[in-house]
Amino acid sequence: MKLFIYISCPEDETIEVWKFKNSNSIELIQKIFTPGQAQPIKIIKKINKLYVGIRPKYSIITYNINLDGTLNEFSRTRLPVSPNHISSDINQNFLFVSSYKYGSIVLLPLDNFYVPQKYTQKISILDGCHFSYLEERTNTLFVTSLLKDKIYLYPFKKKIGLEEKNFFYIETNKKSGPRHMAFHKKKEIAYSINELNSTVNVWKLSKNIKKIKCIQTINILPNNYIGSRWAAEIRLNLFNNFLYTSDRAANLISLFSINEETNLLKFEKCFKTENQPRSFNIDEKNKKLIVLGQKSNRMIIYNICSKTGYLLKEKSILVGKGPIWLETLYK
Repeated sequence: MKLFIYISCPEDETIEVWKFKNSNSIELIQKIFTPGQAQPIKIIKKINKLYVGIRPKYSIITYNINLDGTLNEFSRTRLPVSPNHISSDINQNFLFVSSYKYGSIVLLPLDNFYVPQKYTQKISILDGCHFSYLEERTNTLFVTSLLKDKIYLYPFKKKIGLEEKNFFYIETNKKSGPRHMAFHKKKEIAYSINELNSTVNVWKLSKNIKKIKCIQTINILPNNYIGSRWAAEIRLNLFNNFLYTSDRAANLISLFSINEETNLLKFEKCFKTENQPRSFNIDEKNKKLIVLGQKSNRMIIYNICSKTGYLLKEKSILVGKGPIWLETLYK
């Protein structure tokens, strides 16, 4: 099994595909030019598909992922909004596209070939919509509204879609700006990162969405930090015992340990990284954490210590211009 990294670089309108030849040797194996700025990307491993959102002519391009990790374009689907984030349901029946600019979440059904069809639903009360995730245990779509300091919750049914009239929302602190979320794989716990004040909220989930509550708010930057705050990404590791965040103003990746009983976070350490780390991801074997520097145009690869969660820098590599999103895949 080889590790592949897929990177969207909107400033030069490309998608790059990188392959690890062995544990510490990596090469660029493909660069695809896109019809506009490649923005969010989403891989669905089960169906060997990569979806990318395109601007300024709003659309989603579907790529087949070949056995050698390279991409072939399969289809193009128009969008009514500018895409910021793409997610899907567990059965690969739908895509959910978030739009910050239009404050919207858009639902697109997938056909038998997993091609997005014309959107069937669009909800537009979500100012600063930046992220969505379908929580399968409760069939609830979590949608962040950064400019309203709210996370909206929409019950979801396959035959109906999102139940707009039955929505609920949970609130973060004023001017915190919930951006992205990470969900515990075994417990009813979720973590959300706030862009404007660089904090994380820990949420105790419930089958009754009106009983969801915040059980912790914690700073992602050191207590002695003085400067601007501009948080971006949040990721849980494979074993749900470490959580990582990034801040684009401080250029830091922060590490938290997770208490096994309470699920609360403890700040452990921060790591200086590339300039403006908007996106990072963890490979599915929990061996590497990979960061993109949006301003430095570099990808930095860390090895993860399984016992402590600490990051050990392996290498920094020049990539395309303005890299903002990455996905990983073993094949």
